[in-house]
Parts: sequence; structure tokens; C-alpha cells
Amino acid sequence: MTERLRVAGPVATSRRAWFVVAALFFVMLISSGIRSAFGVFLHPLLEQFGTSRAAVSLAFTINSIVFGMAQPLVGRTLDRHGLRAVVLPGAVIMAASLALLPAARDLWQLYLLYGGIHALGLAGTNTAVAFPVAVRWVRQRRGPVLGVLAAAGMVGSFVLVPGTMFLLLSVGWQGMLLVLTGLAGPSAARPPARRRAARPGRRAHAGGPARHRLARSPALARLLVPGAAQRRQRLQRDARAGALRPAAARPRPGASTGRQRVGPDLRAGRRRRPGHGLRRRARGLQPRPAHGLPRPRRRSLPGAARR
Repeated sequence: MTERLRVAGPVATSRRAWFVVAALFFVMLISSGIRSAFGVFLHPLLEQFGTSRAAVSLAFTINSIVFGMAQPLVGRTLDRHGLRAVVLPGAVIMAASLALLPAARDLWQLYLLYGGIHALGLAGTNTAVAFPVAVRWVRQRRGPVLGVLAAAGMVGSFVLVPGTMFLLLSVGWQGMLLVLTGLAGPSAARPPARRRAARPGRRAHAGGPARHRLARSPALARLLVPGAAQRRQRLQRDARAGALRPAAARPRPGASTGRQRVGPDLRAGRRRRPGHGLRRRARGLQPRPAHGLPRPRRRSLPGAARR
């Protein structure tokens, strides 16, 4: 039996979805702004460790490498366990690394805290997480929503870089890191649960179960084989197709296969005209003429003379 997939129109976006988009915008703003503010506290780190710029800048290089390598792992975790399993640990790790950074005394501690641990927190709160979640929650106006989320990183850099410079001059670089930790803390608030799968009447955006059902559907196989669907419909329409299939499957020498001619019998493959039975039934449903009126002349059915 052919499986049919019901596809409906776009579903209206709920209010909760817009709250999810706003939360993702805030998380990306804080995450991108903190990452862009590394140049602000580069000079305080040089004074604390008493080393060269290249040695301190190596922490940012390690951060970028770990950040890129963690993206596939973050995406896989997001697909399997949902948003909470990614954003919540990422925000906690990012805030903890910033809080512990003033206590670093050696370069390897800087590389571990900022280059490794902080990069894992940034990987769980960036665009690779926000875009799939926004597509899953938002049904309408996805283009503007994705554009706003993409601009969140630039807004974070525009706001937090001057803000961290002001904090550095006001409360020092350790106080500045504590303030950034306080900004990253609300990002660890409980994110919304993973959106449930669409109902059978709704459009399946993920395409997982629907794609597997479509691949196993016999209708797809008939569409891929050229002419298979048309030949099956013709055979089902033919009243004598059951007797013709064995002969068509195993043709004998000297006999032509098909519905028109099988072996010596020319009448076995005769096919009635389309709609012959429907016209015959329709004539039986016509009202009979009243008494005394001339009865309409009845036309002869096709093939009546042959019978």
C-alpha cells in the first residue's frame, strides 16, 4: 500500500519561539563580545606574566584552534541531546574560565584556561548552535531572524569592547573579568527544552523519519523505474490482465507478447475502450420517459455486433 506524507502549510510561530530567539541573541552577543575583547586585557596579561606578546598571543591562537575543532562535537551533541545539553555547559564553562583567569600565575595555566577551557565554552554558545535552533523553532520569517542572529556577534563586539575598556580603566582587569563573568552567568539560565517533533499533519523540517519512510515506499521505486507506474495502471485496468501476465512473462517462440495478441488467440488480448463500463452504467441510471412519449432510440454498444 502506497504511503502518503501529508504536507501542510507553514505553521505560525509561537510566542515561546520568539523568546528563544531573544535568548539566543543575548547569548551570542555576550559570547562574541567576550571573545573580541581579548585585545583589551592583552597588556594587563603582559604585565602579570612578564613575558612577550607572542607568548601571550599564543593563548588566543590555541583558543581559535580548539574552538574550530569543537564545532563538530557541539553540533552532534545538539542533534542528539538538544539545546540544554549544549548552551548550559557552554555558558558555565565560559563563566568559570573567566573567573579563574586572574588566579593564573604561569603561561600553561593561561593556555589551559583561556586557550582550552574557555574555547569549549565559546563553542557551545556561538552561531553553530543558534542557527539550527532558530530554524527548528521559527516557522515564519526565518530569513530576518537568521540575519538578526548573525548580527548579534557584531553587536557584541561593538558594545562589549568599549565597555571592557571602560571597566579596565575603572576597576582594573581583574574586576573587569568578574563583570564579564557576571554577564556570562545569565547565559547559563535554563534554556528551553528541545522542540517536539512535528505532528503527522505538519511539515517535517528535520526530514529524518519522513525521509526514511519515503525511501522505503514502493511508490518511489515505481517512480524511479521508467514507465513502471503506467504499465501497472494499464494492466490493472484490463479485465483480462490476469490471464495475460503469465504469457507476457514467458513468451513462446512465434508468439507476440502484450495485451493485443497472445499466441493464436486474437481475441484474448482485446482491450475495451476507456469508459465503456461507465457509459453502460450511466445509461441504466437515466430516467425512463413518460407514457405516450416516444422512447429515444438506443444506440448500439461498441462491440455488440461482434458478440
